[in-house]
Amino acid sequence: MVEYLNETALFEGIYLRRIREGGTPYWIPDPKRYAKPGYYLPFELPLFYNPMMELNRDLSVIALATYLNITDSDPEDITYIELLAGTGIRGFRVLNEVGAINVIMNDLNPQCVRFMHFNARFFPPEIQSHATILNYEANHLLNSIRLWRKKVDAIDIDPFGTPTPFIDSAIRTLRKKRGLLLLTATDTSALIGKFPQSARRKYGVYTFATPFGGEVAVRTLIYYTLNVATKYGLALRPLFGFFFMHFIKIAFITIPGRKVADRFLWEETGWIEIQEKGTRILKTLQGKIENKVIGPLWLGPIYDKEFIGEALKTLSKLPLSDKTRKKLELWFQAEIETAFIPFYYNVELIASKLRKTTPKIKEVINELQRLGYIAERTHFHPKAIKTNAPPKVLEEVIKKL
Repeated sequence: MVEYLNETALFEGIYLRRIREGGTPYWIPDPKRYAKPGYYLPFELPLFYNPMMELNRDLSVIALATYLNITDSDPEDITYIELLAGTGIRGFRVLNEVGAINVIMNDLNPQCVRFMHFNARFFPPEIQSHATILNYEANHLLNSIRLWRKKVDAIDIDPFGTPTPFIDSAIRTLRKKRGLLLLTATDTSALIGKFPQSARRKYGVYTFATPFGGEVAVRTLIYYTLNVATKYGLALRPLFGFFFMHFIKIAFITIPGRKVADRFLWEETGWIEIQEKGTRILKTLQGKIENKVIGPLWLGPIYDKEFIGEALKTLSKLPLSDKTRKKLELWFQAEIETAFIPFYYNVELIASKLRKTTPKIKEVINELQRLGYIAERTHFHPKAIKTNAPPKVLEEVIKKL
């Protein structure tokens, strides 16, 4: 959790408070001065800072630290772009908590740029020397970097809303082999199917609300990004994908080659047909489709076992709170065990339809495992599980308990 310290300061007429996020002290506009009851905090601040997105920034730190380990890279050989930096806290956390990566922090707002320079003065020279702070329109920056022929190893895109306006330029700028792409989307209502027209317009996917909307959202964004990369003969392997109340966060690694790009697009994507007693995966749309269909979606694994295994080792070395570390360890462990199982079951919803009291999730999991099935919790929903048990077996277990 963000720790609010007692130090205060003034920057261009903005009242500041010192905080500690992760292992990094930083200045932000003082929420105690600007927050209004009943209002969404970030929009009340003179410069955008959202404490609710700390976990998002934690995941960026974890992804970059893990990336260094799996690629056996020297931090000083790595260039990382925080494309929409805002206050810049993510970039300075990377420098302070991961290592001497070459960090480019960019924002279109000149005041944000001046604020990042202000914060930079409070870090030691070795961190300041690896921070480059720029004031460009995001796509213009990426296009310029390609003209400069500068190698970019990792790009982090965290906009307010959809990341789609920046994905094409990012993919063309990122290194073609083992580049790291981190995406955040906060237009979760469209991605979970609450607003199908918006999802169709932004992501090219037909969707609607389902009991497993969080996973549909992640798979929608993966499909869209993969489809963009395929144009350039590039494949993207998902490393992890998380859906939380406020955002979706996905990490990819690049794999060059038209053949592998085609294979990912044709073999790992498809449609899901929503039937009365479950779902059916369709590789193509042929013949008569009698039920509602969602797609195209990414249907392959969302979690990469090698990367998650290394991330679990990395977690213990990073200055995260004990609560955050334990939570992420549980989520990583659970999701990797069921990585090959698409979509989850909402136990609470099934119990309601059966007119039964919702059993304890742990008891449902234990009973399914006793019957020989794989079953684990999922971060997508607190009352949901992932299992390879048929829907009928799950219903019988819920009735029994």
